[in-house]
Amino acid sequence: MGDGVGVKRTVEHQGEAKTPTQRSLTFETPNSRPTADAMQQFAESSVRYFPARLFGPLRSAVLSKRPPWAASGAPNDRNGYNSRMTRDQAIHLLREYVVSESLIRHALAVEASMRAYARHLNEDEERWGLVGLLHDFDYERWPEPPHHTREGAIILRGLGVDEEIIEAILPHAEWNEIPRDTPLKKALFAVDELSGFITAVAYVRSTRSLMDVDARSVRKKMKDKAFARAVRREDITGGAELLEVDLDEHIERCIAALRGVRGELGL
Repeated sequence: MGDGVGVKRTVEHQGEAKTPTQRSLTFETPNSRPTADAMQQFAESSVRYFPARLFGPLRSAVLSKRPPWAASGAPNDRNGYNSRMTRDQAIHLLREYVVSESLIRHALAVEASMRAYARHLNEDEERWGLVGLLHDFDYERWPEPPHHTREGAIILRGLGVDEEIIEAILPHAEWNEIPRDTPLKKALFAVDELSGFITAVAYVRSTRSLMDVDARSVRKKMKDKAFARAVRREDITGGAELLEVDLDEHIERCIAALRGVRGELGL
């Protein structure tokens, strides 16, 4: 999101971390990295709390000080990171850090929109979906700039997540000052605020249903400055411009994507 919070302002900070997986290292800039020893120590404290059923190869790799791809047999990607994180693993990580169901639903909404754009642009739907799921997973623990996204980047790097996913998440927060120079980075920025705004529009419909939301009703609510006032309208319009698509087309594509997961969204 443009200021990194947007519709998430309604999510209350949940307080102090409760397990070692909720502690973090700190770093000064989004592209700096902690030492190898510090990363290993953090990763070991994190993965011990992840169930072997979902994270078996990853846990074994970290605890034995081997990279994840050594345990799984998967080749390195171009950045030297293992890109094999599954959706189940991402959901588990999301729920490890997020208590608020509204923030969980926001992650699912952004995931759906990201998948829709991946299909539209003939990109990797699974990878784009992971970016959507995890883009705000650190928000409850670290809601304020510049910690939001940067703390999450440390955690993801400690778990050996593909660097392309991390680099796509960081630019959606303006304070990181990272150019949105790839389709993946552009898409996350473009659908983040809009997905939250669409769900807000659905909530105030008499039917509380996404089936009764269209581009016209969304644009009408965009003109109402008192409605969802934390959402920056310029981020919604700017996102469409960034993707070089018509605003109505952009809105309709995201509405269609959210309708596909309306059961999970309760809409």
